[in-house]
Amino acid sequence: MKNKEEVKEYLENHFFKNRRHAYAVRNALIDIDEFKGEEFNIKWAFNTKHNGKSVEDVITSDDALNFIFGE
Repeated sequence: MKNKEEVKEYLENHFFKNRRHAYAVRNALIDIDEFKGEEFNIKWAFNTKHNGKSVEDVITSDDALNFIFGE
């Protein structure tokens, strides 16, 4: 499993495909003792656009969970 800093950096540099994917990861992180009380900058992109700019690093909850847990 990745440490807090690696997870924060990953989440800050990627956008989730939609809010359901973002919520799934947030809920998974809440249940892990190491991450309790931590605030993560979890963002999602609507139609791969964010603030009028194209978003290239769009991920799913599976992508993020595989990164966090190293699968």
